[in-house]
Amino acid sequence: MFGPESGHLESQVLIMLLLLLAGVASRHLQLAWASRTEADDAAVLLTLAGPSPPSYLSSWSGVAPCSDGWACVTCSGQRVTAIDLLGNITLPVGALPATISQLDALQLLRLDGAGLGGTLPPDLSALYSLTSLSLSYNSFTGILPASWSALANLRCGRRSWGRAGLDATMA
Repeated sequence: MFGPESGHLESQVLIMLLLLLAGVASRHLQLAWASRTEADDAAVLLTLAGPSPPSYLSSWSGVAPCSDGWACVTCSGQRVTAIDLLGNITLPVGALPATISQLDALQLLRLDGAGLGGTLPPDLSALYSLTSLSLSYNSFTGILPASWSALANLRCGRRSWGRAGLDATMA
């Protein structure tokens, strides 16, 4: 009863339990993504625009950036997938808010010439869908956060914070 077959059975039970836990964890992550709403995305965009958005972003109001067709915002379904400020729209916030990392469906982020500066938020590493990032003509300082190396599919446009910082963390 407690011979060699017993160890084999215990191994099979352990493997089955691990697979079950992996499945539950995967489903939990899918539900977490699915639980975000268009209104959640709107709240994040409004922190980016600040209390007095530039006139070009006057459509950025309310809780429906996808349904209401907010300027410079692209959606898939009811989730924001791209923010493309087309260059030279100065945002009043001054720094890239860490809340941007809550836009977990975001694929493109282009904030060229947006008047942003300071250090880059490490939380952007949570944007697993992000494939294109362009922050040219801003005044960022320091190097890219090491956590950004988790963004395996990320392509960066021209950088104003120095190539050495990019190469050190994204190589």
